[in-house]
Amino acid sequence: MSLKIGVVTRPKTGQDVSGDAHVIVESGGTLLVALADGLGSGPSAAHAAQLAMDVIRSNARTSLPDLLQLCHQTLQGTRGAVVGLLQITPARGHVVYAAVGNIGCTTVSATGFKPLSAYGIVGRRLPPARPFEGVYTPGDLFALSTDGINRKFSWNGLASLNKDPQTLAETIARHYARLDDDVTILVIR
Repeated sequence: MSLKIGVVTRPKTGQDVSGDAHVIVESGGTLLVALADGLGSGPSAAHAAQLAMDVIRSNARTSLPDLLQLCHQTLQGTRGAVVGLLQITPARGHVVYAAVGNIGCTTVSATGFKPLSAYGIVGRRLPPARPFEGVYTPGDLFALSTDGINRKFSWNGLASLNKDPQTLAETIARHYARLDDDVTILVIR
């Protein structure tokens, strides 16, 4: 697959474990990138986020709304988490995003793909999942991030840099990461 991914993840200052988790699954020409942020921080948040990633890894060929529903069922009785799912099928020129909570999906897309997350918490209050579908064009840039990345983040000045996704993820984390929260950012190009 021609897509490249860069990842930066670290726990909140003073914590040994991050309450964020991610999974990347490539299957049948489709890339699925998932990101979860367990509510709060520490081991209980990490447990909720990892449970969501286990469900997604085990059911990666399931539709994004159904994946969110499966995560919701599994996370009941935990702290809950916010979850974002991005699916790209380059050969079909197709991209889909579905999320619940404050997972950010910032894009630079030839077709103007600008998805939004639904308000809620997986494991507590799951709204109807509304996937955003769009056209994928080679060279499009996507960043999925937890709220440990300041929401003032923008691609201005970064997207034009012909850098690999890992360098972009590290640059974004260096300039926009908060010290008072777990941080995860995934950059896909």
